[in-house]
Amino acid sequence: MKEGTIVEILPTEIWFEKDMFGTVRIKMQHQGIEKPFTFITMGYDYMYTSNGHQHEMVKQIGKLLGVEDIQQKTDSEDYSFLKK
Repeated sequence: MKEGTIVEILPTEIWFEKDMFGTVRIKMQHQGIEKPFTFITMGYDYMYTSNGHQHEMVKQIGKLLGVEDIQQKTDSEDYSFLKK
């Protein structure tokens, strides 16, 4: 097997978004890649989950991914279909 040489490791940004239905998406994106990847989607149902429960899970998953203080970004999902 040939040996390879790592030339550069591109930084990866990890964040979460929460939509108007309460669904949380943990996303990641490598520098230089155009579109982010939705790593985890966490649904919301008031009978089984709470905002606090979701936020704690997001923080713990962020730590597992190496992010000490995961940040929330504005929801980037396309809701144009709702305007029809």
